[in-house]
Amino acid sequence: MKCMRIEEFIEEQLKERYKHFIIYGSPMQGKTKFAKAILNIFTGMYIDLLNVFESDSNKKNNIDIFGPSKLILLIKEYYEVDIKILVIDQMDFLINTWSENEFREFLVFVDQNQSNQCCIFIMHNYRILEREKLIKDNDKGNKRLLSIFEIHHGG
Repeated sequence: MKCMRIEEFIEEQLKERYKHFIIYGSPMQGKTKFAKAILNIFTGMYIDLLNVFESDSNKKNNIDIFGPSKLILLIKEYYEVDIKILVIDQMDFLINTWSENEFREFLVFVDQNQSNQCCIFIMHNYRILEREKLIKDNDKGNKRLLSIFEIHHGG
């Protein structure tokens, strides 16, 4: 699989109807560093989901019932007219509480949500991601489910 430049990919995604995509990889592969580097290139907002939960006792105390529909509502709270990119990182602690059907519900949102914002979700590998085609390619035929090894930035 050839590597693609993340700058070019995001520029294309911003023109798409379905802008959201996922970057995944195993622990300790530099996903968070990469996520923050994206915002050195593009104007946007970095959301550390773990920090959001740690700083809100209501969310922290209800993590076991914080399903995908609540996460989607939370993400939409960050939608702003002048912010085109939202990078949502550190979400694995939440996904690990979900059933496979709940994870599928979240993936439907990633696949089918139409908005002016491009949400980039950073997460670990999950077998369901590799096992089934749950997120359609963009109009140019580029995948919207990307391994950290398939992309690079700079140089």
